[in-house]
Parts: sequence; structure tokens; C-alpha cells
Amino acid sequence: MPGQASVTRVDFGGCVIMAAYGHVDVHQIRAGCAAAGHDHIVLDLRQATAIHPSAASAVASVCRRVHSCGGTLCIVTAVPAVRARIEGAALTCCPRFFDDIGEALEASMTAREAARTPHRT
Repeated sequence: MPGQASVTRVDFGGCVIMAAYGHVDVHQIRAGCAAAGHDHIVLDLRQATAIHPSAASAVASVCRRVHSCGGTLCIVTAVPAVRARIEGAALTCCPRFFDDIGEALEASMTAREAARTPHRT
């Protein structure tokens, strides 16, 4: 059964959370991440029961896009099959996986802040 996806902007840290529910398909990922339009995304898949292979490929594509812009994609899931499917599709990028949404948000906000801070040489 197809799930639903929603995108919520988080007002602290400048991150975007996209939560997907049920059986995640490619349309949910593309629509949600396009609506996010952000460099720091937390993809909350804690309520995802499965992820279609095309959706995992879309997640990998989002990962490559945000990394090329200096952003982060943090994925929250405790379902081994969901994680394995995304890892299998994301051979050329390394999304960060978390079991806890708080840890994912902290990592994303820290990366965003580091990107905004000028580096001294």
C-alpha cells in the first residue's frame, strides 16, 4: 500500500525534515525533496515499512545533489531492509544513517553551521 509523504521546514538550524510513511515510492521522494529545495535535509523514514528500489535510487540522487552543494542528507531509519536498499543504491555517495531523529537533526545543523563558518588557513 503506498504511503504518504510530507515536508516540514524546521525553523531552527535551517534544516528541512521530510517524513515518509508506509511503502515509500519514487514519487514521494522526488516530490518531497523537490519541495524541500534545501542543502540540509533530514529524511525521516522511521514509519516507512518498505522502500521501492526506484525510491532508493531517488534518495541516492538527492544525496549526490546535496553533497555537490556542500549540504547533508541524514536518513533516520531503524528498519534494516530500508537502510540496505538505500545503501545499495547509493554507491557513489555516503548518506549518513541515524536511529534517532534528534541525532540526525543535530548532525545536519552542525554541518550547516560548519559550512557557514569561514575557515581560517
